[in-house]
Amino acid sequence: AQYIKNRRLDLCARALQNAHDDEKLAGIGYRWGFSDHSHFSTAFKQRFGVSPGEYRKRCR
Repeated sequence: AQYIKNRRLDLCARALQNAHDDEKLAGIGYRWGFSDHSHFSTAFKQRFGVSPGEYRKRCR
């Protein structure tokens, strides 16, 4: 189960690198199976050490 979650988070990270600025973070999480934005944000921060929004900013 953890492998699948990490794989989904990796796909979210890739999507954040390529996302348009107007694409909502929750939409990216939802696309990869996270139905709750707070759960997505918490899981992303645990895996990558930064929030999805901060990750997106750093990738610009």
